[in-house]
Amino acid sequence: MSDFPGGDRNAAIFEMTRRATEGRAMAALAAVFKLMPIGKKVNLPNGEVGKIKVFFEPRLRDHEPNAGKASFGFDVQAIDGSWHLEFTVTNTGWGGRASHVDGPNRNPASRVISI
Repeated sequence: MSDFPGGDRNAAIFEMTRRATEGRAMAALAAVFKLMPIGKKVNLPNGEVGKIKVFFEPRLRDHEPNAGKASFGFDVQAIDGSWHLEFTVTNTGWGGRASHVDGPNRNPASRVISI
């Protein structure tokens, strides 16, 4: 017996959608990660200067609260090494409808032309 309302069919739809979304999320994050200005200086409004560094490359997280979510991380570190800030970019959701197997997707994927 499935834990999903609607039984095993909805569980199968959910799993198929999860796999498709996971792949798209990883592809999108990899593309955004390549655009990151790693090594570039960042001038803060207070006059401090930091440099963007990789914290971790795109991956599916393996621990809570973000287990299974696609994400990457970067740091902004002071030039003199006296401080650093950690940032994480995470896929927090998706648009569309899981039941697209029953018909056309009402929220079709858009295409990024250029950034």
